[in-house]
Amino acid sequence: MLPMPNQGHLKPMLKLAELLCHASFQVTFINTEYVNETFVSSIDIQAFSRRFPGFRDAAKPALFEVMVSLMRQQQPPTCIIADGIMSCSAIDAGKEFGAPVLAFRTSSACCIWTYFHLSMLIQEGEVPLQG
Repeated sequence: MLPMPNQGHLKPMLKLAELLCHASFQVTFINTEYVNETFVSSIDIQAFSRRFPGFRDAAKPALFEVMVSLMRQQQPPTCIIADGIMSCSAIDAGKEFGAPVLAFRTSSACCIWTYFHLSMLIQEGEVPLQG
């Protein structure tokens, strides 16, 4: 999993990772060193590891280094789930390593509703707001 490194994107990706772990998938969560330090300092990492044994945190190496490392361990990734905003590097890695790439949009339901209805709101004169 490759989230965009800010809170509004990390939390939905982490929740998806938890759900996948509950379904017995092995998940590698790639993030920045700063995010990793914040994450590790804010939770009981041993309890988290017991609760989600299939969860691996990969903070330091870049995406391609993680992929190479997994291949060397005879654990090739079956897919890459990337934040919808950060899918470009994931698509390149997926092509190189033969793994499908899924883009996971971390937007809220309200934000998605706005995307789908903004043109209608403009046509009806609701946007831009008057007064």
